[in-house]
Amino acid sequence: MAPIGTRTVAMLGVMAAMTSAALGQGLYDFTVHTPTSRLQGTLSTAMTSDGTLIGNYNAETNPTGTRTKPGLFGTFGPTENVPVAAALGGQISGPLDARSSGGFMLNVDTEALSVDMAGLLTNLLADGPIELPMTLSLQTETFRTRNPTFIYPGVPISLPVGNASLTAMSIRQVGGGAGTLIPVGPNEFDFIVTPLVELTLSASLMGNVFDLPGTPTPLALGGRLTLTGETATVSAVQAIDQSFAQTIDQPLPETPFALPTLDPNAPANVLLNLMLREISGSIDATWTLHANGRLVPSPGAWLALVGFGLAGGRRRR
Repeated sequence: MAPIGTRTVAMLGVMAAMTSAALGQGLYDFTVHTPTSRLQGTLSTAMTSDGTLIGNYNAETNPTGTRTKPGLFGTFGPTENVPVAAALGGQISGPLDARSSGGFMLNVDTEALSVDMAGLLTNLLADGPIELPMTLSLQTETFRTRNPTFIYPGVPISLPVGNASLTAMSIRQVGGGAGTLIPVGPNEFDFIVTPLVELTLSASLMGNVFDLPGTPTPLALGGRLTLTGETATVSAVQAIDQSFAQTIDQPLPETPFALPTLDPNAPANVLLNLMLREISGSIDATWTLHANGRLVPSPGAWLALVGFGLAGGRRRR
């Protein structure tokens, strides 16, 4: 194969210039500036589950353990240990304050005053998991116990269980992204884009990690774009107001729990066997975004990078 000559190189340059002129745009690859980008607000979630509880009695390994039986009256044999219908509801809520990382691309056309976003992918918990207080309420049918002897009349019982952990939260673009520019000064523009995104969460509670996939939702993102030669900056302050609900239908591991009695030194020790049915909640927060961009040198890179970014294959720092 003959080496590429200077004429061929020149022709390629002319073709690139023609392509650039035809497109009338510049593609900038942005990286989120983590030290100054953060999500601040509150997260509120609720969980529902149902199943049974039963005393931790075992004829061979724990003969002095707690035994349970539904109802207020009737016989209660010396080895009876009967499951009791139970439902567990939970609330997880607390403040969010975490830095963000990730990136996106903007295709900027200052003549047509248009802008197009692609490949938005941000980690909203760049500082790591967030611990949030969790409260649980156990609702049961009326039942009684032996070892100790006690009656539970079927009213909700508050269970102190400590914290849950929000282990992951991200915004990922799954479509769209067109927007407009408004000149506000030399090489400065206010912009608005509306990418279609998914907000996804992962949380750890009661020894299990649950992934909550997002629903595609338009995100109206507005801010200031400043162009300086081959570099650019973006700054934006955006409200994040999202609700979510996810059917889980996943069994929780058998969980031992000490139910309170009138004697704090003699709890009723039971085993919870529950199915987590649903997790729902909302996020009410403000996302402050700062990002630094650099012009992508190859005009033809736009189509390839957009396809790669939207497919989620683009590596982000």
